[in-house]
Amino acid sequence: MKVFAKFVVVACIGLLSWWQMGFHLQAGVVTGGLILLGAVAAWLTASSRRSGYTVAALLGLGYLAEILWMVDRSNLYYMSPLLGWSAGLFGAGAGLLWATRERPKPKPVYERHPEY
Repeated sequence: MKVFAKFVVVACIGLLSWWQMGFHLQAGVVTGGLILLGAVAAWLTASSRRSGYTVAALLGLGYLAEILWMVDRSNLYYMSPLLGWSAGLFGAGAGLLWATRERPKPKPVYERHPEY
């Protein structure tokens, strides 16, 4: 499941970065920075680093907020695939963060049951 979630994260970053490049071509520095950040997040995610999951979740949340802020409410229906991809990116990044969290190790059996 983690491998599929990583694939979804990398695919979402690729698609949304391509959309970002076509949508905000007039702000070249910002667009280039976001595409570079997406490439770094995809590389970190593909190499199973938690920082990549964090950046991917934040990128998904940012793209989701940008779509909701920039697009008129009447045209939001036409942006539903990108809304789904950005929500999927956020969900997959957050899910990978949750799945790879540090868990406390259970005590050995002889410490859990001292009467034995």
